[in-house]
Amino acid sequence: MITRTCLLLALGCSGAASASTTLLPADVSCDLATNNAIANFTLTPEHLYEYSWQTFIAINQQKQFGKLSLPAWADWINTATLAEVNYTNGYLKEFNTPVSVEGKDTRKNITTADSWQCDSGCLDLDMSLKLDGDEIKMLGLRDKNNNPVFFEKRVNDKWMEALWDTKENLNEIDNNPSLKDLAGFAFRWGSCGQGNTSAKQPQIALKLGWRILTNKDDKLRYITMENIKLHGFAVKQTLGLVAMHVGVGTSSNLLVGDKPTWTWLTFEQVDTLESETPKTIQYSFIAQDEYSCSNIYTANRPTPLIRDEPIPTLAATYNDQYRSKLKKQNSVLQHYQLIGSQYPHIDNAGSYQRFDKNVRSVVFEPFLAQVNSKCEIPKSQWTVSESIRNKGSDCASCHNNLNYYYNENKIKWTERFKDFTLINSGIPGIPMKEITLNPKEK
Repeated sequence: MITRTCLLLALGCSGAASASTTLLPADVSCDLATNNAIANFTLTPEHLYEYSWQTFIAINQQKQFGKLSLPAWADWINTATLAEVNYTNGYLKEFNTPVSVEGKDTRKNITTADSWQCDSGCLDLDMSLKLDGDEIKMLGLRDKNNNPVFFEKRVNDKWMEALWDTKENLNEIDNNPSLKDLAGFAFRWGSCGQGNTSAKQPQIALKLGWRILTNKDDKLRYITMENIKLHGFAVKQTLGLVAMHVGVGTSSNLLVGDKPTWTWLTFEQVDTLESETPKTIQYSFIAQDEYSCSNIYTANRPTPLIRDEPIPTLAATYNDQYRSKLKKQNSVLQHYQLIGSQYPHIDNAGSYQRFDKNVRSVVFEPFLAQVNSKCEIPKSQWTVSESIRNKGSDCASCHNNLNYYYNENKIKWTERFKDFTLINSGIPGIPMKEITLNPKEK
């Protein structure tokens, strides 16, 4: 059992980061105060939840960009060059801060508020996906005010380095067919060191969910983007972050073939559900009733949401502890909570494990909620088919069911964990039609 004498969120405990900086853990197996490797590391729920909160705080802590104080991920890229804005449905596609293919940009150049914020150019109304040809038809959401929820993806500099190198690998394979069995991906896996300077920082991908805040909402309870231009709205809007899904490339959880993989962290704003929000606070989504059909895209009416997979008891305990400390710091992060974490790995007995087993956000995966018995909509009209539901209802199970193909050749990686994080990020310079999850989609 790994225990700590204090919460490692820059609160002045011995060996931790200073009050102005929270250390980003390089891997789950690192000491959270130093990024030193923990000898004979064994995963415990306590350590994983502390790692999750420490990572969440580190990537959301305020950072100076000139005169602007912004979240540390403000310069993470969600863009493509102007010649590549044909990416759709979640791929990189923003106009105001293009990525230079020639310069192989890994971060945005933040000069004004507009240069870090995402507007209609890179916000999506749905998270449509295909799992080996089986389609999740529409993941659109509407909040209690019947306004659409907007989705955004960002990747850090290490992930952009991986994308640029992956482009070179795929081009080399394309020019030399004899190399087609080589691994095409050039990932940047985080790993511990002897101190933070020797640790390798991880690739990180973010999935963000935003809703429009009105005058009735307390904007101080949200991470916000302000004066955002949105399609269909004549007046610029303020968006509040309702959910953040964090994928971290970690070296310690080796899978088949001794290949590392991702660790998944899911956070939500605490006022997301009507059923979990005090009556004095404005909630984001209406509650389900016995006739609600959670698997249906609720066009033109508010989406009823329910949490049918409760937050693990121990995770809730850590939420209380961290939120209490963050409240004393007057941090907006006090209004967010960890829904769960997944650390897919092969245990000592050789079995595949993912802790926590079932982790899903009501914002990002509402379509996987249990369907009420009185729902009268036929299964053929459900957002998600029975086959997808049977594959698993959590981060790792969903990401686990994919294969990549480049020009109809399967891209080799591992025999177990194939992931769509890369295709959702986009590979600058390579049209998305050339990279598919299944050749049959072409």
